[in-house]
Amino acid sequence: DYFMISIIVPVYNAEKTLDMCLKSLVGQTYTDLQILLINDGSTDRSYEICCDWEKKDSRIMVVSKENEGLPFARKTGLEYVKGECVMFVDSDDWIESEMVGCLYQLLNEKKADIAICRLVMDYPSGKKKYISNVKEVRVYDSEKAMEEINYNNIEASLCNKMFKTELMKDLDFKKDVTIGEDYRITWQAVRNANRVVCTPQAFYHYIQQSESMVHQGYQNNGFVIIDNYTSIKDKIIQTYPQIG
Repeated sequence: DYFMISIIVPVYNAEKTLDMCLKSLVGQTYTDLQILLINDGSTDRSYEICCDWEKKDSRIMVVSKENEGLPFARKTGLEYVKGECVMFVDSDDWIESEMVGCLYQLLNEKKADIAICRLVMDYPSGKKKYISNVKEVRVYDSEKAMEEINYNNIEASLCNKMFKTELMKDLDFKKDVTIGEDYRITWQAVRNANRVVCTPQAFYHYIQQSESMVHQGYQNNGFVIIDNYTSIKDKIIQTYPQIG
């Protein structure tokens, strides 16, 4: 059986990279998609670009909201999801054309709730850095997956994963946290999962550039970031005492 996959794309002042990102989404070999563009109060041409794409492809839906930051843009996107599974892609990144199809196939074959691929960092110089130590397809239970994420064997990013949509209900998004937010949401989703499958294939291209939301996040909120990581670690140790 084939089911719709929803892709949530938070958009904030991304006029330079949005076309590249959306080309990679509409060009997926798996075509039963819902692409949700969450315009988070952009002040550049991002909204117009989103609307142009919406006219061109019936799978695209634009949702506009006031600027509240990346976590709440993702949270807003979840309110509109119709797919059985959901993915998150940042508006300054792009994905390989087989990413959706391959992750969905893995989920089905391994009867998993989350499928994870490797992430590759693309630098302006052309240099590439592959993240995570996954060398072969592996299936983990919730606890082992969390352990692998904690030891950085699996990237904690939300963007290199496909989640069963039911895992993403009632998650605790924090408005004021931009760094560490992926870790916060990933751990909650993993906690809700029974099985997690990982592949060594690298489908997600994480573009390294100074203007992105992630790079902007470090100013003035160091204590918030530390508090965020500490509180998550405490919760993980309560849930999985063996990991601590």
